[in-house]
Amino acid sequence: MSGANFEAGRVVHWGYVGTPPRTLASLCAHELAHIIVWEHIGLARFRVPRWVWEGFPDYVAIENQESFEELRSALGDRPVDIPMMVKYGFYPRYRLLVRYFMERKGWTVDQLLQTRLTENEATEIMRADAKP
Repeated sequence: MSGANFEAGRVVHWGYVGTPPRTLASLCAHELAHIIVWEHIGLARFRVPRWVWEGFPDYVAIENQESFEELRSALGDRPVDIPMMVKYGFYPRYRLLVRYFMERKGWTVDQLLQTRLTENEATEIMRADAKP
């Protein structure tokens, strides 16, 4: 927990001061989610796509989350930039995909952790679903 500022409830890491929604509590919850997932699936963790490995802990950790529509509208099709990171946390695209599959497609946590979809494949499924 180096860099933890308990009074401010923030993390200062390499000169970056976490801003909402990235609070000290959310960082702790994010890291604890990694530990719980690791204990649940063991070495299968190495087959979990990065968008799931980082997106699910953010999905769990971020308090007062934006809706799927708000996050998708804010992100659009452009790459994540610094203002998005400040407003929506460090992994907003990953969290968007996790939110889509869990809330829109009804996936369970186990289904999410067992997927082998790449980030691009998952994004294409989400985009295709949005087309009229």
